Amino acid sequence: MFLSYCRLTGLAAELVRYADDFVILMRGGAEKTLAAVKQMLERMGLKLNEKKTRLMDARTGSLDYLGFTFSRKKSSKTGRVITLIEPSQESERYFRDEVRSLTARWTHCRPQKQVLEQVNRYVQGWVNYFYLYNSTRVFCRQRFFLEQRTRKYLQGRRQIKGFGYYRWPPARLYKEFKLCAIPVRSPYRQTRMP
Repeated sequence: MFLSYCRLTGLAAELVRYADDFVILMRGGAEKTLAAVKQMLERMGLKLNEKKTRLMDARTGSLDYLGFTFSRKKSSKTGRVITLIEPSQESERYFRDEVRSLTARWTHCRPQKQVLEQVNRYVQGWVNYFYLYNSTRVFCRQRFFLEQRTRKYLQGRRQIKGFGYYRWPPARLYKEFKLCAIPVRSPYRQTRMP
């Protein structure tokens, strides 16, 4: 339906869809396209989520889609404008909340190995999903948080106050406790917008 609308109007557009979420990329005619999409969905008995629906200029704004934030930035290395793709702030927040929940005070009565294995499984899944494009800055922040939270968990289990920087240095966390290491360098692929 959407493609036949584009053929009728002569607008060049790209539809990016995952399940019931979609983004339409085009150079002009956004208002008319939005109205047409609303009509198409109404004919199918569906309705656009007004809170999630918006028109924007991708050259100046940012877009959150499927846990990633897409924005146009000037590269500090080359000076060229690139499309920056990194985990969204909501994804970062969700990661921190989940790790806090997995290492909360109520988990102190469970075997330490079991708790850390659960943390590692979650962290590995998160990394596998977001480990692409320009996620280096976000991964550095998340790695620092994970180390801090693990120290706090280990200190709490032993009923010791403080953060335990000297007792639990990063090398010990990764070697002795087999903490999942979040990579601080992501595979960089230069991305371009047409």
